Formats: sequence, C-alpha cells, structure tokens
Amino acid sequence: MLARLAAGPLKGKGDASRPHRFALSAEAVEIARRLGDPAVLAWALDGRKVAIWGPDTLEEHWVVMEELRELAEDAGDPEQLVDAHICTLIKLFERLELNRFEAEYARAVRAANELRQPGQQWLVAVMAPIHALLSGRLADVERLIDEAFELGRKAAPWNARISSLLQRFVLRGLEGRLEEVEEDLRLGAVENPWYPLIQAALASLYADLGDAADARAAFEALAEDDFAAVPHDEEWLLTMALLADACAFLDDSKRAAVLYEELERYGHRILVGPIEVALGSAARPLGKLAATLGRTEQAARWFERAALDNERADALPWAAHARFDHGRMLRAEGQRGAADRLLAQAAGTYHELGMTTWATRCEVVAVV
Repeated sequence: MLARLAAGPLKGKGDASRPHRFALSAEAVEIARRLGDPAVLAWALDGRKVAIWGPDTLEEHWVVMEELRELAEDAGDPEQLVDAHICTLIKLFERLELNRFEAEYARAVRAANELRQPGQQWLVAVMAPIHALLSGRLADVERLIDEAFELGRKAAPWNARISSLLQRFVLRGLEGRLEEVEEDLRLGAVENPWYPLIQAALASLYADLGDAADARAAFEALAEDDFAAVPHDEEWLLTMALLADACAFLDDSKRAAVLYEELERYGHRILVGPIEVALGSAARPLGKLAATLGRTEQAARWFERAALDNERADALPWAAHARFDHGRMLRAEGQRGAADRLLAQAAGTYHELGMTTWATRCEVVAVV
C-alpha cells in the first residue's frame, strides 16, 4: 500500500509531493527487505521506480530497474519479466545504447506474447516507433505507430492515443509536414491542460512553423513562475527541451537564461518520454539556449557534443539537426565557411534518410 500510494495518488500531485513519496517508497522497500519475500520486494521496488522517476534520480532509478530484472528472472514470474524487459528498453533510450535495442526488443515481444496481456503487449510495441524515430527509419514509423495504437486502444486508450499523437508530431516534424498535426495537437492540449508535454510540443510546433503569436501563447502557458507548472518527473527533461525550441524561436533571452540554468546539469542526458518519443542528446537544446543568450562559443560546444553523441549512437536525424542549428548560428555570425561545411554535412544526412524538406532548409540557409 505504501508503494502504491507513493507511485499513484502522490505522484499525481507533482513536485510538492516529492519528499513524501520518496520517503514512503523507501519505507515500503525497507519493509519488504525485512520480510524477505521476493514477490513483495518486487511490488515495493516497482512502486519506488515510478515514485522517484525524474531527471535527477536516473542513476538510482536504473539500479532499481536492474534489481527488478534480477527478481523477475529468479522468480520466473511472466508479468514481472515483461515489465523488466520494458524497463530495459527505456533504459537503452535513456543511455542512447541503440545498438542493443533490436535484440532486447525481440526478447520483450516474445515475453509479452507469451503473457498475452494487451496492456503489456502495447507497452512493448510502443517502443518500436520510438526507436525508429530516434534512428531515422522514417519509412517504418507510420506502420509501427498504427500497430502499437491498435494494441493499446482498448487496454490503455488514453495513453495509446497520446503516445501516437506525440509520435506523429515528431514524425511529421522530421518529414517537414508539421502543419498536418497542428489541429490534433492543439486539441490535445485543450483536452489535457494538466499535461505539460503536449503544451510544450505545441509551442515547439508553432516555432517550427514560424507562427510567433501561437508559439508565444503556447510557451507562456508553461513559462509562468520559471516553469513551475512542469513537474520534475520522467518527462521533465523532454518537456523543457521542447520549450527551449519555442524560447529560441521567440528570442526570449530572459526565459532562455532560466531554461539554460535548469537544463545545464543535464547536458549529458538523453531527451526521453518513456512511452512517447526520444529526441537524442539534451546538449542540442542547450546549444539553442546559449545561442539565444549570445554565448556563441558555449553554444558551439553544445552543438558539437550533441552531433557527436547522436552520431555515435546512430541517432542520425538528431545529429543532423544539431549540425543544422550550429551551421545556422555560425551563418548568422558571418562565419560562412564553417557554417557551410556543417550545413552540407547535415544536408547529406538528411538526403540519406529521405528528409528532403530539411535538406532544402540547409540549402536555403546557405544562400541567404
């Protein structure tokens, strides 16, 4: 009960409940260890995994997930085994270890199909479009989103709908067709005003479309009191990164300073929504924010880090985006030679991935 309370009702109360739910989940684990019952310990650890999940607790979170995996393997409990596989897949995204994804995903699919519970089958299936979007396999994404949604629409209808919406938002962004999801995303934000990730995605969408008025309105909905409306949970980093897109577009140096200070300690992290999307290195939004603040040397270092980290992991669209942002900044600074080299490199990757709209953007920036 302590574990469920910490992971459920208290989790829903946001940052104000953090100390309380951290303490309750720790007490639940302590009691479970004293009892010496592996099944009870698994329940307690599962609750703690959810209760503490946030940008500043990932290392402890990974330790909890690893112990859950070991307990599941020892017990042979099929439901715990599937959950352990799902946690491993999420952890691979958070560490940008994409080279291990296919093998782990195949194991997760087998375990979920043996369990035959639609909820777990959906939670596994939704990882496939996340991976395809991160690695740039755009031809596969639409089918993978549809397959995951079909599994989730009855088992977890709200989650499946929101997940597919955000995945299509990212897909259309990579395709250069964001206007096609504007209405759905806007309605999603209206229907779920308590859910910051959709609002942040909407602000990012309007920024990409060049709509300053709507970008400002969506951005301001979360910017009040230094972004206090964005809870420090498992989606905080992704949400703040999307807000950084809008902030940079709006050239809002005051908010850029706030966002930069909040995000700087997480420049080594990966932007992940556990059942929605992953957008590569958090160094890229830090580069955008530093550029907005006029710190071009600092911005260049962040863009270079983002490009290299993403490229090493084969997260190629996001490596190209980092080079595009870097090249555009250098072009604005009058450094044409270095800018054109970065833009040409980004355009080459975009062409390889079939992202022709983005390749054209590189060409436009290079001639302006």
